[in-house]
Amino acid sequence: MTSTPPLSCGPCKYEGITKDAEKWCTFCDEGFCSDCEKTHRSLKLTRNHKMIDTKDYMKIQDLSVNLKCETHGQKLDLYCKCHHVAECAMCIPSEHNSCPVDDIISIHDAAINAKSSTALSDLEETISRSLESVRQCIRDRASVSANIDTEEQTIQKKILETRLRLNKHLDELEQQLLQELQIKHENCRSRYSKMLKQLQQTENELEKLKEQTEQMKLFASDLQVFLGTSSEDKIYYTDENNDTVNCCGFKGKKIWTFKNEYTRCPRGITVNNDQNLYVVSSNSNNLTLIQNDGKMSIEVLTSSDDLFSPFAVCCNKNSLLLGYKKGNTALYHVSE
Repeated sequence: MTSTPPLSCGPCKYEGITKDAEKWCTFCDEGFCSDCEKTHRSLKLTRNHKMIDTKDYMKIQDLSVNLKCETHGQKLDLYCKCHHVAECAMCIPSEHNSCPVDDIISIHDAAINAKSSTALSDLEETISRSLESVRQCIRDRASVSANIDTEEQTIQKKILETRLRLNKHLDELEQQLLQELQIKHENCRSRYSKMLKQLQQTENELEKLKEQTEQMKLFASDLQVFLGTSSEDKIYYTDENNDTVNCCGFKGKKIWTFKNEYTRCPRGITVNNDQNLYVVSSNSNNLTLIQNDGKMSIEVLTSSDDLFSPFAVCCNKNSLLLGYKKGNTALYHVSE
């Protein structure tokens, strides 16, 4: 910390002598050494001047109190009680010539008891209130700053907790979806594996029937061939434009025609062991069993059984295979 240089004695400096001041005259605004102080106090004109220690003056020398007239640069030594303003001697004739003479007094007389005046008390009170307000603002800001830090930590914690919950939920959702996928995959494989097995069984039975037919053709008598094929001397076909199921002989003679309101756009047709017909209809979404003489019928499956646009059907013993437009198939077991 830089030390403040000592104050010089004004009168000694005027005489060209450098000497440190020990006292400061608040009236003359000048420092005095011990010898000059005695002389200053001995003079009638200056013996009542207030002298303070230079150490005390150092404490107030930076106060922003202007002791000189801003207009004339002269010392403020007069006070106008009418205007409540301090003036230099040159200001009085020009600025206060209309003021009563008794209202123009010495600045030192006006300053008597200034330390105990109401103005100083009011100033001190105002400063104290302002200082307390500033300190309260500082405390409030410090508290708000601390709260901001706390809120930041709280929000960071909530963000982290939210992220952990989201990660946990996503992990659980992933496991659930994978389990569902695995179950559906197994069910799908099982269903199509079973269907493939049934189709392979049907293929084997047809191969066997084909082989038996060829053997019968090569080695059986005409009577055996006639009896073996007598049940197959009829042709069955559907007419989707007229919504009919038709039966005719090999020579084209029509034997019977079936039609009802529940059979719309009949497509696939097959014959069971009893020479009764299974017919699927695309528009009415059903499977109909028609008696071999075309007189009676019954709906076996409908749209409530998940039939949608069936177009093919095949019967083999107690199995019934249905085909759909979308490429799906369904295999049913037929009870005797």
